[in-house]
Amino acid sequence: MSETTRMFNGSTLTFGTAIARLVGCHYKKDGQVVDVTEPDDLTKLCEVAQPDLEVTAKVKRMPALDTGATGTLAVSWADGSTTSLAGKWIVTAVSGGGDQNAPITGDITFKPTIPGATGA
Repeated sequence: MSETTRMFNGSTLTFGTAIARLVGCHYKKDGQVVDVTEPDDLTKLCEVAQPDLEVTAKVKRMPALDTGATGTLAVSWADGSTTSLAGKWIVTAVSGGGDQNAPITGDITFKPTIPGATGA
């Protein structure tokens, strides 16, 4: 396997249409923690409840999307694999900016939502 097939370059994220100027994409699945510690326990004990899913896209320039936008997400990695992102997703956060002598970049955060939901 060549080194280039393990790199991000060429990966795509679509949210209805392809996210323009994509330079990074991160998928996160946290398990919500439930404290199950009993009074006699010497160590705090936890269980994992419902998962909390999140996708963050990093783009060149300021993001074109705004919070509340909904659609379906699909990630196609440059190595030919995909990440399954079933259902409808909503934009929950948009940020961006730049520094002297550095490119302007932005982040778009998505979370799952119910069908037909809007951010308004």
